[in-house]
Amino acid sequence: MDIYEVFITVAESGSFSSAAKKMGFTSSAVSKQISRLEKKLGVQLFARTTRSLALTDSGTFCYEKACSMIQKRREIESEISRFQHTPTGTLRLTSTPGFGEYHMIDIIAGFKKKYPDIKIELTLTGKTEDIVKNGIDIAIREGQLKDSNLLARRLSGYRVLMCASPEFHRQHNIVNAVDALDQDIVLINDKDIIRSFMRSMGMVEKSFRNEVMTVNNLGGIRKSVIAGIGVGFLPDYMVMDDIRAGRLIEIPLETVFPIRDVYAVYSSNQGAPGKVRSFIDYAVEYFRRPNVTHLNHNGSVKERSGSDAAEQPFRYQACL
Repeated sequence: MDIYEVFITVAESGSFSSAAKKMGFTSSAVSKQISRLEKKLGVQLFARTTRSLALTDSGTFCYEKACSMIQKRREIESEISRFQHTPTGTLRLTSTPGFGEYHMIDIIAGFKKKYPDIKIELTLTGKTEDIVKNGIDIAIREGQLKDSNLLARRLSGYRVLMCASPEFHRQHNIVNAVDALDQDIVLINDKDIIRSFMRSMGMVEKSFRNEVMTVNNLGGIRKSVIAGIGVGFLPDYMVMDDIRAGRLIEIPLETVFPIRDVYAVYSSNQGAPGKVRSFIDYAVEYFRRPNVTHLNHNGSVKERSGSDAAEQPFRYQACL
């Protein structure tokens, strides 16, 4: 027990023996604690007689200050506990623009209904931010994670589909991906992503001869492909409604693109305060819902199972 708490208990009990019973100590142990405190402060705290103890003037002053100090400490401990377990304050999030627009907004809307007092700051960016340096609570990251001391929890995954508008598909008589790659291509600026997908599928890496347009975000590619400018590569979550509605056609591939995992990444230094833990738990539950759907490789709608999203936090390495 804290030495000042021992002192307060003795002052309120009026004797070493009574205080010892309350604290489960021996009288001699309590007496030694008080003597140690008096030596530390350089004053006598109690006027001792054979029958009782009485606070000296210094003891009375010390008692008032000690009570205030203990109360303040308990308030701090209570606030820290509340901060760790109750969602409060501002939650700073980053996400890629495509995933952020198509999923994060819906997740945040539901989360805000459950925790209305939390303020959300969402940044949509294709850059990988230093979350510790920039004060970010959670970063949504896709694909293979790099070496880091950060923690990560898998939320979901998606496939990249090759799509074209019905009119473009009909005009160019596209039968398969090989035909499509010889047509007008609309690409995101980071073409290395597409080439890595091609290599993973065993396809011959090639330059895209007919790059009619490059766009720096997936939303722009989607609109360009719907408008018939060319074929494009897009995440299944972004085009599933378009395929069902007939605005886009999925071009069949001999080998489907591998699933690209999506993670919630957060700092291991912050001990996962309540707002971080609650948001990630909510996001995991969001992807377990039966109405959150994605497409399989032939374009039919498939519901996600709970096992797609439910994973425990882990400290990740590059091989994961």
